[in-house]
Amino acid sequence: MKFMTYRILFLLIALTVLWTAPATAQTTSARAEFEAQIERAESSTNTPLGLAAAHAARSLAGYVDREVFEAKVEEAALQAKNPLVAFELSRIAANARLDLGKNQNAGHNGALAEQGCLRTWSLIGPFANESMEGFAARLGPELGEPGPFTGKTVEVSWRALPQIDQGCAFALGQVVTPDTAAVVYLSGTIRANSRASSLLYLGANGAYKVWVNGELVGLREDDTGLAPDTEAWPVVLNRGANSVVVKLASQSSRSLGFIARLTDRRSQPLKFGMDPSVPEKGDVLDAGDPSKLKQDPSGALSATNTFLQNAKGDEAIWGAWLLQKLAWRDASTPWRDIAQKEVESGLSPRVLALASTLFDEAWMSRNTLERAARSAPDDPFVQVQFAEMHENSMTELDRLKARPVLEAVLEKYPSFLPAIGQLTDWYRSRSSYQKAEAILERAKAVQDVPGIQFRRVAIAQELDTPQAVQKLRVEGLRIGRISSSYLWDHVRDLSVLGDLDAAIEEVRHYRASFPASVFAAQREAELLRAKGDLQGALQVWNDLHEMNPGEAEILERRAELHMALDQRDKATQDLEMALLRRPQDQTLSEKLSFLLPAEDRFWDPYIVSDIRERMVATEATPFSYDTLVSQKVTYVAPNGLSQQVTQRVDRALTAEGVDTAKEMSVAFSMGDERVDILRVRVYKADGTISEDYSHWESGGTRKGSTTYNDTAYLNIRANNVSVGDAVEFQYRVSQVANSNFRGDYFGDIMYAQSNRPIAYQRYVVLYPKDWELFFRPPAVEHTRDDQILTAQKATLFEMKSVPHVVADNDQPGATDVYDYILASNKQTWDDIGTWWWQLIAEQLIVDDEIRSKVRELTRGKKTTKDKVEVIHNYVVRNTRYLHVGLGIHGWKPYRTTTAFRNRYGDCKDKAALLKVMLEEAGVEANMVLVRTRRLGSVDEFPASMHVFNHAITYVPELDLYLDGTAEFNGTTELTTMDQGAQALIVRDGGKSSFVRLPVDKSSANVLEMKLDVVVSKDGVETRGTIHATGTNAVYFRSIFEDPERRKEEFERYLASTYPGVTIESVKFEGLEDLESPTKIEFVASGGRLVNEDGSRRFVFPMGTRKDLLAAYAKSSTRTQALDIRVPFTTQTRVKYRLPEGQAFNQVPANVDLKSPFGGVSVSYNRLPDGGLETEVNYHIDVQRVAVEDYGDFREFMSSINDALNNSIAIGEAE
Repeated sequence: MKFMTYRILFLLIALTVLWTAPATAQTTSARAEFEAQIERAESSTNTPLGLAAAHAARSLAGYVDREVFEAKVEEAALQAKNPLVAFELSRIAANARLDLGKNQNAGHNGALAEQGCLRTWSLIGPFANESMEGFAARLGPELGEPGPFTGKTVEVSWRALPQIDQGCAFALGQVVTPDTAAVVYLSGTIRANSRASSLLYLGANGAYKVWVNGELVGLREDDTGLAPDTEAWPVVLNRGANSVVVKLASQSSRSLGFIARLTDRRSQPLKFGMDPSVPEKGDVLDAGDPSKLKQDPSGALSATNTFLQNAKGDEAIWGAWLLQKLAWRDASTPWRDIAQKEVESGLSPRVLALASTLFDEAWMSRNTLERAARSAPDDPFVQVQFAEMHENSMTELDRLKARPVLEAVLEKYPSFLPAIGQLTDWYRSRSSYQKAEAILERAKAVQDVPGIQFRRVAIAQELDTPQAVQKLRVEGLRIGRISSSYLWDHVRDLSVLGDLDAAIEEVRHYRASFPASVFAAQREAELLRAKGDLQGALQVWNDLHEMNPGEAEILERRAELHMALDQRDKATQDLEMALLRRPQDQTLSEKLSFLLPAEDRFWDPYIVSDIRERMVATEATPFSYDTLVSQKVTYVAPNGLSQQVTQRVDRALTAEGVDTAKEMSVAFSMGDERVDILRVRVYKADGTISEDYSHWESGGTRKGSTTYNDTAYLNIRANNVSVGDAVEFQYRVSQVANSNFRGDYFGDIMYAQSNRPIAYQRYVVLYPKDWELFFRPPAVEHTRDDQILTAQKATLFEMKSVPHVVADNDQPGATDVYDYILASNKQTWDDIGTWWWQLIAEQLIVDDEIRSKVRELTRGKKTTKDKVEVIHNYVVRNTRYLHVGLGIHGWKPYRTTTAFRNRYGDCKDKAALLKVMLEEAGVEANMVLVRTRRLGSVDEFPASMHVFNHAITYVPELDLYLDGTAEFNGTTELTTMDQGAQALIVRDGGKSSFVRLPVDKSSANVLEMKLDVVVSKDGVETRGTIHATGTNAVYFRSIFEDPERRKEEFERYLASTYPGVTIESVKFEGLEDLESPTKIEFVASGGRLVNEDGSRRFVFPMGTRKDLLAAYAKSSTRTQALDIRVPFTTQTRVKYRLPEGQAFNQVPANVDLKSPFGGVSVSYNRLPDGGLETEVNYHIDVQRVAVEDYGDFREFMSSINDALNNSIAIGEAE
């Protein structure tokens, strides 16, 4: 088991355990807490409270003897008073039995065998379901058609659904490929002994419809995630045969699964028989009237929501925690709202700690947990969770705080297993394995507790004690056959020892419970091949193919067996079938081309092979490394899907260059793209060649991130690289989706320059003969070659001795600095606009919920401006930014009704929601694609979707651009990344305008500060006000979002200008109103507003030295233009009051300078009491300074510096 697995195991315990009621004595051990929760689950008649207790008991499994855990849960399942709780407990017990190796029938014995589960089905699919269109349509199986049918990738027919369920739940991705953006149907026949009014309990990954005897009885359009018994639908079963059909549908990024069972109207399980069935020809399923469907209130989700209507305090948090379990895919996170409401209601410390896990916002979670920890310093559960919060911090300083918290827990509770486990992990994560071992020794008397046993194995591995590792693994296998990697370690050990029969027996024991596991099947097939039983290995893949005929990997593995058996025709057939399912998978193509040698690799004619000659012929540059070859060869298939092969050769010229030249990171979209390494070769300076390399994958989404996409990275590192060597990388990125979700669009962009010179560069694109591609050629010297080949066209751009780019800080975006090549099959921006509009139009939906909210928001609003403000502010404040750019939804927004209901979305989703809500209020609004400033500007030809990375909304009547992702910006505060950016306004229908977004005037972004500074013998006291508009107001709204930390954050902010300042009091205004400036009033002490240089004391006009030259024009020259975030104005007025007997004897002259870049004025006014008032006003009026203007701009900045930094001496009064 890997180290991160232990962390996850503990997080399940520390962050999800549900605590006992305040009236109950607080437990101080995991075992005692487990027993308390089991007793509560068994005795509860309340569905939400009982289910919450059952989930809490399960979360403690890692720190309870596994035999004890299984026995007590099974006993509770048999004795539970609530039937839904009994079912959940029986599922938990079944899983524990599997871990103990007690049965092979997926745990379906004991209490679980009598729960009315529907496990015997026929299945057909997958059908296509882009944008949930397949779910909305009435497909063949609903219309009484017998099939076969055109499926998502290949023809589909009815087949038996293997009994692959775990605890009655089917993960259909094991037998349906693909199961994302897909529809499947399930059909079965229930044999009832008598007519009965019943309840059909369902839970699903995906939306669903369900028919009983042809009548629509249940419908769920949202995908809230699979959990048992979430919905209950009243049904009537006739005596004898009753047909049941379920239609399941997934979105593009989500998989399919379901769990179903039948009970009587008291929720007690029914006894019945069930057979798989295929609907008869002509059996048309009733479309029904969804508005007439009514759930039974006994469903777990309905019962929990009803409970939460009246629950208060601790019980409300328990209910919210359970709601998170039942509807875990509900992006509207209703549990978070409950937690926010209840955290101030006097929660007990443990429940307050539990509430902290219900927040998405890290600061709210942290604040809540800190309160719990302060109020319960001796509670071990709260303190361990508090320590985990520190350990998950982004700073090492905070992570170090975890250890003393855990040590304090163990001082008071020496045998508290969660603290032992977590402190062990703390030392292990810092490679202090002996100390970790010493901590774990405190639990030496504990046996058969997974969380301790797993750590024992890990430490033995880390201390490199093989015999101890093997012994501990065998011990661990008794209690963790499915929840650990020990089984597969044991199988490996058996095979190494040559006991293949024993290894195969272990794998088959596992496969009896998990028959559809491709991983386990592969292990069995490998072992059978090692025994020489090729026919047996082939049968493994035959059986698995029957279960999941759509899985290309199974066909690929089976083809390998056919090849080993010299069955070339069958191997060819399997590979051809696999390619039907993954048409762009180049690995499959290569294997097939081996069997059919006429096939060729499209990139071979373009690969540069004379690397040695180029190393000699290319003169070394003064850089740490240089590039000898850089080329991309792109092949576009007729369906628009593409493959791109990259060849890159870098030469290491210094030790620093070795580190750069030897590594390559390749970005790709998981599920849509695949990366294959074609070659990694080191051309040694001594004439030898090394092909030793390592590679690993990493994900692009970080924990706590608001961006969830399918971007991953394949990282490649060449080994054995020295100075003077050249490193060649060849890799292929292939789009392997089943269809081109981009429709008929193709586009590509390649940068033709970098910060290093490139000796030879080429861009090649091969595309269908009936296509026309449009190009923006590179500006650097190049040759272009357009060719007509046998099967396609080809366009090549070749460049030699490409000069490097000298970069500067604060330079413009990428394409303003680096040359590039752009390819697109769209010529005009109207073409792009029309294509995108056709893609998104169906997503722009208004339902009754949106209409009602718009009416509510705009009630009493007369002007367009007022309507725009209230709708914009609602969207940015009530829909969180969360980017789920998976598959088509990297290009296409989710439906506006989905974004509104879920209360989250990315830029496209928010822009679309703003558009439909504004139009519902009678305000015209357009979608806008944006190329943010960091990307730079592109030529207007050709038009390309690839150039855009953002989306906003445009209101023509007000000439106003609204960025729905900017949660702290008002309607007139366009974000700095949008200002000056290129954009495409897409009107309804697709007619488009390519524009440049407006840039603020400096007067829109004002930071005004007024300080009254009183200097005395005891120090300095300051009373001040800050008034901020535009980007300054946005900044303050963001950094002062957390009310409890505002004073601390403001002191940090002010200390960055006035070091050593202490805030005595502070008051904020306007932080919650996006349309108002922000205002801050404060009293402070200290802050070095009076400076000393030997015996000389003095002040500055702004209270401190201000160095704009260093901030904006530090370099004496530039090679790139200077980009400034946004034009701005700073106004500062300071009143200095001195002690009696002191005065400002000499005051500098006033300053008033103006320039094309801005201006500055400084004035000095003596006060009647001997004090001095300074007024400073400077503004920068430009967003970009051209290279040829930089000298004048720098001189202007120097003049401002002189004006702002005149020192004003304090002397004796005359």
